[in-house]
Amino acid sequence: MHRNSEKDPTQSGRGPGMDSVDPPGFPIPGDLGAHLEDCGQEFLVDFLGEASRRQPGNQEVLSALSQSLARLGRRFEGLKVDEQLVALDPENPILHYNLACSRALNDDHAAAIESLTRAIELGFCEVDFIAQDPDLESLHGLRSFRRLLESLPQGNHHHGE
Repeated sequence: MHRNSEKDPTQSGRGPGMDSVDPPGFPIPGDLGAHLEDCGQEFLVDFLGEASRRQPGNQEVLSALSQSLARLGRRFEGLKVDEQLVALDPENPILHYNLACSRALNDDHAAAIESLTRAIELGFCEVDFIAQDPDLESLHGLRSFRRLLESLPQGNHHHGE
């Protein structure tokens, strides 16, 4: 699960990132609601993609784009955005953690472990969060993942923010 390094602009108000698309007093059937949510996310990806082309170093835009791509399951595109974010801010542990998640979701396990290790070196060490994150599930069977978790102090909830 991607972590936000800053407030996610798609999560405020009644925009495409909202929890429910139901307007007050007008329930929307589940399938239609999900379709509307996807349409909103697709629009947001198009909008943020254009904004990122115009302002390639804008981390806030890239972060929102990464979140929207993740919500849509567009894993490879999300990976590319996460790589851009790490290149722009290589000392940010949350961005390295997000890159680890993207790499794991794209079945690049060795690179995911490398990114996760770097995130931990930079201060991201929420053991419980890392162990339970569904984005990292493909790493659970790897000895290198288990060793990495075992190397962290138990009960540590600091993540570099």
